[in-house]
Amino acid sequence: MSAVPEQTFASGYKIPCVGLGTWKAKPEEVGAAVKSTVRLGYHHLDCALVYGNEKEIGKAIKECIDEGLVKREDLFITTKENAGLFPMTEDGLTDVIDIDYTETWTTMQDLVNQGLCRSIGVSNFNSKQIQRLIDLGLKHPISCNQVEISPYFSNEKLLQFCKSKDIGVVAHSPLGSADRQW
Repeated sequence: MSAVPEQTFASGYKIPCVGLGTWKAKPEEVGAAVKSTVRLGYHHLDCALVYGNEKEIGKAIKECIDEGLVKREDLFITTKENAGLFPMTEDGLTDVIDIDYTETWTTMQDLVNQGLCRSIGVSNFNSKQIQRLIDLGLKHPISCNQVEISPYFSNEKLLQFCKSKDIGVVAHSPLGSADRQW
């Protein structure tokens, strides 16, 4: 197999341009998909706790490492912050009324300082939200913005804005989204 092209983030780390998205992947099938993908040489895995399949993905990644197929440092694993990280009300609902995404960004930058992640980015942010983060004064660059880009939704203005700010763009739903009405 030929090498998968990569792009370099402003953080200096490289991300493979093609990866395996695990959103809506069935928990009883996603582990096999991860192992097949890694065997084929793809090392970018897109995950999130909210997808409900991270445990199986983690097990598959561990098996790939244990089998010597890949080293952990060769994998680029994307995850997302989840509502479970927010405070809860007494009735068990997420209490995010007083939480601003700029506070979350500050916390994420601390994770980079602690060596718990290499790069941080945003998902589905528009140009005004990104500019608000930039205006805070960044300790670490916004590495990427994961947004929908497909033949049906080019998102050209946002792509140009991100490019002007040296923010990589990671496309989700590159073949189109079933959630979008056409």
